[in-house]
Parts: sequence; structure tokens; C-alpha cells
Amino acid sequence: MSLQKAIESRLQAHVQRAAAEILDVLKGATLQELLAFSAGTKTAPTTTSSKTMRGSGSGALGRRTPQEIEDTMLSIAALLGNSPKGLRAEQIKEALNVEAALLPRPLEVGLESGQIVKTGQKRSTTYFLTSLAPKAVVKKAVKKAAVKTAKKKAARKP
Repeated sequence: MSLQKAIESRLQAHVQRAAAEILDVLKGATLQELLAFSAGTKTAPTTTSSKTMRGSGSGALGRRTPQEIEDTMLSIAALLGNSPKGLRAEQIKEALNVEAALLPRPLEVGLESGQIVKTGQKRSTTYFLTSLAPKAVVKKAVKKAAVKTAKKKAARKP
């Protein structure tokens, strides 16, 4: 093998390793980290985030902080803001590159806060940003919330 081919081969191996490391960093970064980095704040994304597996290697997800849950909910809301027809949980999972187990709590927080509304059941549940949701969906969500509140009040009465 000539010296030129040896150099090209070694350079190619270095480029492939560097590209793989860059992809790993990007896959583990949160949307906020990527936006901050692209805005020129020079804060490089880290490989650990709320969207990656955490824990003792047993496959269990680590406990998330309320801030991580809120950040995920805001990412979901931003995504839904670009989707007037709404998205199913599976589509949200794929778009944000998160594990399915990380979605229920942020979605619940968004629903409770009124930023997100939903329609449908089980796998056909579609989530909307409240400001972009069809009026019928918002009306039904408001009615359902009122019934839920009434049930909670009734359960508290001795």
C-alpha cells in the first residue's frame, strides 16, 4: 500500500469516528441545547439529557426533575404549534426523538395546564396546541375538565 493510500485510509477512519461522535452528541441533545448552540451562545450540547437512558444500566429510566418534564412539555408544545392538524403520541415521539416512556407525564402537564388539548382514545389520541385546535375539540376538553373538577369536589365533601 502506498503512503498516499495509507494516509487517505487513516484520514477516512478519523472522519468516520468524528462523524459518529457528532451524531451521538446531537441525538442526546435537547431542543433547547441545540437552539442555544445554533444561536451562538457557544454552549455545546452534552451527551446526557432527559431524553437519553439514565440509571444503572438496567434499562430503567432515571427520575426526571420537574424542570426536565416542563422542558419536554414545552418542546411538545412547540412541535404542536407547527402542526395545525395535531399529532399522535407516536409522531411526537419520533419528531422529538424521545422514548415513549418519557411522554405521558409531559403530555399530562400540558393537558392540565390547558396548553394542550386532545381528542380520541388510545393510539388514535391526537394532541393539539390549544390555540390551534378545532373549536369542537377545545369545547369538549373544557367540558371534560369541568366534569373532572366537579367529581373531585364531590369526592372531598364529607
